[in-house]
Amino acid sequence: MSIALDRILTPYTKRVDSLSHRVRRWLLVAIMGFYACFMGLVIAILPVQAMFIPATPLLILFIIAAWMLPDSDVQVDETLKTALIVFIYCAGLWPVYLAVELPGLPWITLNRAALFALVAIAVYGFAQSSRLRGDVATVFKATPFLMKVFIGWLIIQIITIPLAPQLFGSLNRWVLNQLFWTFPLLIGAWAFSKEGLGLRFKTAILVVALIVSFLVFPETRMGKPIWADHIPFFLKVDDEALMGRILGSQARAADGLYRARSVFNVSLSLAEFMSLVFPFVIHALVTATSWPRRLLLIALYFSCAGAMFLTNNRSGLIGFFLSHIVYSLFWGIKRLRTHGGRRDMVGPSLILMYPMALVAFVIALFSSRTLYVKVIGGGQHQASNDSRGIQYDLMWEKFFRNPFGHGPNQAWELVGFTNGEGTVTLDAYPINLLLDYGIIGFCLFVALFGGAIFYGWRTYQRSDSEELDLTAPASVALVNFLVIKLVLSLEQNHYLAFLLVGLIMAMHYRQTLVDAAKAAVPASVRLQPLRMRR
Repeated sequence: MSIALDRILTPYTKRVDSLSHRVRRWLLVAIMGFYACFMGLVIAILPVQAMFIPATPLLILFIIAAWMLPDSDVQVDETLKTALIVFIYCAGLWPVYLAVELPGLPWITLNRAALFALVAIAVYGFAQSSRLRGDVATVFKATPFLMKVFIGWLIIQIITIPLAPQLFGSLNRWVLNQLFWTFPLLIGAWAFSKEGLGLRFKTAILVVALIVSFLVFPETRMGKPIWADHIPFFLKVDDEALMGRILGSQARAADGLYRARSVFNVSLSLAEFMSLVFPFVIHALVTATSWPRRLLLIALYFSCAGAMFLTNNRSGLIGFFLSHIVYSLFWGIKRLRTHGGRRDMVGPSLILMYPMALVAFVIALFSSRTLYVKVIGGGQHQASNDSRGIQYDLMWEKFFRNPFGHGPNQAWELVGFTNGEGTVTLDAYPINLLLDYGIIGFCLFVALFGGAIFYGWRTYQRSDSEELDLTAPASVALVNFLVIKLVLSLEQNHYLAFLLVGLIMAMHYRQTLVDAAKAAVPASVRLQPLRMRR
């Protein structure tokens, strides 16, 4: 009878205890020790932006290990869906500047922790389940145009990295972009292809919109975020100048009005976020079936509208008006198609009145000085308009030097425009795209979101499901996103925009399945009237 040490699994053999084996073993230990000392020195010398260099070997080993994992079809479906919803709540409700700051590490915030957990679960699941990978591939194949554009967008981000004059910053930004852009789209394309998650997402968005917008009113009355004087010591960032700008008034010198920002670091990001979620509020209100729910949604509607107004930013009111204009077009055409002209007058009336309503809005816009200033801008906005013009002038010179891009996150330094406080700033995202990714990257970015809007329109017009109808507010939100990007360079809400692209792709795929099932039913069966039994 053999003892436990002698029991060896069949594919393996007993270790040979010889001098050569001992030498090689100790040599391997010495190499690992030297590598550990060298990496410790590198980490101590390099700045935080270059931490990806010592992390690269570990990342490569992780990718190899994930690739070598057996296909065991791990059941992480429900865990991944729940992690996505948790991320929506964390990303929407946690102030981005409340972070644990440890030496040598980036800020540790709740939304980043939720994102890393979501990505880790997704990588683990996709690495060990061909079923999950096949589901994502199937969704992408249902939208071939978006699939090609998205792949092109990924390629252009990679090939522009070596063109960056500041390689470390460019590589660091590229890694972050994959976490905040690529993974939300991929996970969204998979998750929303499963029945029921879209409705959970809508509920999460409405709850987040309620809390974020409600916080604006006491904040405006106090003249600062309500937690400004109650931040725990372990969540305070050491940069006092930064915290002063975030928690300060942020008012324009021309009017001195406080600009609300709720959980965001600047009011512009709050205005953009509300413009992305407001179409879902309108959609929920239009489709509500009970009066208690309608009353609650009416309160939410006015709360969001008030928050958009109190940001004192043109982008907030632009999102407010665009949401109504574009959504009413979506809804009116579908109502006309589904209810018929003779049996229902709402759809035809809305479509016939739509041109007149647009004309009336334009007349009101140019006849009301208050409305014109709030939407188009006035004297207090002239400095911002002038700054944007100067930035475009500076951009064209750098763009024509290399029309194919300078690498991720290079536009800010290339333009080098500073505001009155001496801070480098940009006020238009086309500048970022043209300088970072070139004319090809700019076209791919616009095509990705423009194509998603088109697919969302088609899906909504053909759908007869409450969940698939979410493509309407998602498409309207992306319309707002593209318009606001003309005057906003910040990328804080990009994760939500890319997630909405994944939602539209998944819903379009599900609609193709419904259309295929209807087409499989013979026409005689579909058109046969029902007869009552005697």
